[in-house]
Amino acid sequence: AAAAAEAAAAAAEAAAAAAEAAAKEEAQAKGPSKKKRKKEPPQPKQQPKQNYVVGKTDHLEPTWIDAATLREAVATGERSPVIVVSGEQCRLFPTASSVLRMGEVRNWLGGTSAAKVDV
Repeated sequence: AAAAAEAAAAAAEAAAAAAEAAAKEEAQAKGPSKKKRKKEPPQPKQQPKQNYVVGKTDHLEPTWIDAATLREAVATGERSPVIVVSGEQCRLFPTASSVLRMGEVRNWLGGTSAAKVDV
């Protein structure tokens, strides 16, 4: 009786091993199992640079610029010409320099409107 019980247990183990092997083959035939993506933790908000904060006021210092300085900037023909203001080198925004190249503005600055600068 003990031998029959051992034989039955061995047969059960063999059947379980065969079933497990069949399951592995079936899984390999389907391809690798798909893993669920883990939710990434929310990224902390990037702090803006100190020179740009929405709603920040009184961070710009107005200054007078001589018309001769503006005429020189227009004469360079650069898209964003360098000017010296209060001993500091600054660049004009391209929009501002294109406005300075307009005929009426060139006349106002004392330049000639005929001298067109291609940029």
